[in-house]
Amino acid sequence: GLYRSDDAGATWTRLEPNVRRRLIQRTWYYQHVVADPRNRNRAYVMNVDSFVTEDGGVRWEPIRGLPHGDAHDIWINPRDTRILAMANDGGGTISVDGGRTWSTQLNQPTAEIYNVTVDEQFPYRVYGASQDNTTFSIPSRLPAGLTPYESWRDVGGCESGNVAVDPRNPSIVYAGCGYGGEITRMDVATGLRRNVMAYAEMEVGLAPRDLKYRFNWTAPIRISPHDPSVLYHCSQFVHRSTDEGQTWTVISPDLSRNQKDKQDYSGSPITYENTGVETNSNILAFEESPLVNGILWAGTDDGLVHVSRDGGGSWKNVTPPGLAEWAEIRTIELSAHGADRVFVAADRHRMDDWRPYAYASDDGGATWRLLTDGRNGIPGDVPVRAVREDPERKGLLYAATERGVFVSFDGGARWQSLQQNLPRLPVTDLRVHRGDLVVSTQGRGFWILDDATPLREIAAGRGGAPRLFPPRDAVRAAMAALKPSDAFPAENPPYGASLDYALPPGFAGESVLEIASRDGRPVARFSSERNAPPDAPEVFTLNAAPSGDRRLPKTAGMNRFVWDLRERAVDVAPDAIVWGFTGGPAVPPGDYVATLTAGSWKQSQPFRVLADPRLPWTAADYAAQHRVATSCRDALDRLYGAVRALRSARTQSAEAVKRLRDAGRDAGPLEARAAALAERTSALEEELMQPRNQADQDVENFPTKIDNQLAYVYGLVSEWDTKPTQGQEDRVRDLVARLDEALARVKIALDEEVPRFNEEASRAGVEAIVVPKPS
Repeated sequence: GLYRSDDAGATWTRLEPNVRRRLIQRTWYYQHVVADPRNRNRAYVMNVDSFVTEDGGVRWEPIRGLPHGDAHDIWINPRDTRILAMANDGGGTISVDGGRTWSTQLNQPTAEIYNVTVDEQFPYRVYGASQDNTTFSIPSRLPAGLTPYESWRDVGGCESGNVAVDPRNPSIVYAGCGYGGEITRMDVATGLRRNVMAYAEMEVGLAPRDLKYRFNWTAPIRISPHDPSVLYHCSQFVHRSTDEGQTWTVISPDLSRNQKDKQDYSGSPITYENTGVETNSNILAFEESPLVNGILWAGTDDGLVHVSRDGGGSWKNVTPPGLAEWAEIRTIELSAHGADRVFVAADRHRMDDWRPYAYASDDGGATWRLLTDGRNGIPGDVPVRAVREDPERKGLLYAATERGVFVSFDGGARWQSLQQNLPRLPVTDLRVHRGDLVVSTQGRGFWILDDATPLREIAAGRGGAPRLFPPRDAVRAAMAALKPSDAFPAENPPYGASLDYALPPGFAGESVLEIASRDGRPVARFSSERNAPPDAPEVFTLNAAPSGDRRLPKTAGMNRFVWDLRERAVDVAPDAIVWGFTGGPAVPPGDYVATLTAGSWKQSQPFRVLADPRLPWTAADYAAQHRVATSCRDALDRLYGAVRALRSARTQSAEAVKRLRDAGRDAGPLEARAAALAERTSALEEELMQPRNQADQDVENFPTKIDNQLAYVYGLVSEWDTKPTQGQEDRVRDLVARLDEALARVKIALDEEVPRFNEEASRAGVEAIVVPKPS
């Protein structure tokens, strides 16, 4: 019950609050009483719901407007007790008016994810169960214009459990729920779902010893890698279904220790808590060999590992002999590099044993070796949740631990941190998928380390410097990369080709990266020095900064440069206000070569740019887009080249007049020639671009000229991965013809006015002007 003392605990009075058991219904899990530091009669109680009292604990009122239940903690500002911060199973929320209103929790990446699953779509989706919310999936690359919140999908199940996706149809998802082994089959495309649990027994409120099936809170769910019509779900037994969960067959004995004294009511005899989290003696990890049909592995939450080599007909105990009793077998990893190669991660922190336990076997569990002795990289007080082996590089291991991710390049003999920018927090699971490392965390949702190619090269002994690592194939994905937003500070993976290289210590020279087509056509060039002139203008444009303005990193050690799959950008004239696209044309899918030069050292690596597999476009369609986009880019270059030539003529002529005046000589005739040149060149420049545009949105105020019209249609052609429409091609053709006519007049004007000016300059004894030829 609830008690109050007014004499520092010498005597106590039991209260009978109006809400009675609502204050104490989840005693061990929540139930915190926090007193207001400035009001002796105000206090807060957190439980499933949260309550406040204003009369010393007699009457309690629910706190309204909270964005989430299941509160665990509250902080009261001691200087202004109207300011409250509450932590709950959904995140954190703030009140500045004493709890009358609360801030949203949809602005923080604080999800607690139990496990991670991936599918085979493009982009692949990441799946998991989020504590006190739902299962959900989210694409590894966000569609253009959508936030992560808008891209989430509920995929069935509930806050706990595992997720399995049908490889034949990613819309069919099986998801678990920790309450008694519930499992749903959901068609995500239609939203239809149904419960297909093996035995419809309500687990809540029962002692585990009285249950027919003891399912773990995160009971394994797996689809056979050899036959996608075979579905597995595990309690203390392994259950198998071949009809999408309509019927189930038990294919194992009880694989747990099955000690009944560990299966009593949780918290008895003082408090009882039986939701499913507390069910002991069950299977926590399960896998079928990806190499051999019918080799099944199971690990229990009470420290046993079993293997079956006949599809569940018989089972053998192969528990590592050095593993202490009552360890939770968190994950079993079956290697892609041998049917008898297996890794086991175990956890005993609930027994107050915080040592890391990770084992490997190369003989199907006959013998084991410990990979974590507390002295070889993973600290001795950091439990391990999962160990995964890279499917392409044998001996390259990744470990999910209580304090981040670790990597081993030598099969677990030595470990080192792979933390990078990942917050240092519990990592619950990880997967290696399409060369990416995908992790789930407790408290910060999902994270992805894009492109493990350099790690694979290091594991192969090819990680020395200098070196340009072999790039993996890049996909010309039909979507825009989102920038971090205030609401969701999540980023898409870099769009384009990741080019990784290592430079030696002490290197101080220029590094240059060049991209060419397989037949040798130059495509793009990047330097560690500035890629644009120091006085290059800041152009107002609707696209991201042109790739040509990006500088190549050149720090000692590992570097990554992401080429955005675009060629050279438009060389925009200074002071141009452009509404449209001025980046480079996207390269068509095909074969390319990257060449890195660092001082006298040079290395090339081939790679491919692949088409987005979701799109129906042919090579001819991509070629047509590239042709039209390139014509726009080249036309804009010719336009701005002419603008520079016109401006150069005016600037030089004005400077010549000034020099003559400064010398005290008659500048009248030369000034007249300069005025005629300026009048004619200014009129021509105004045909090409609008000189009155000075602010970003002046384009709306003055007539649009050829440059903005070209940039506009260039943006339409470049915006999507698609063949240009006839209307776009017609417009580009018309604008290029109009530009050609204007450039012809520019040439005539310069050919006529510059010699006339120079003749007068010669008579006046002033140096002639030299104007660059328009491109």
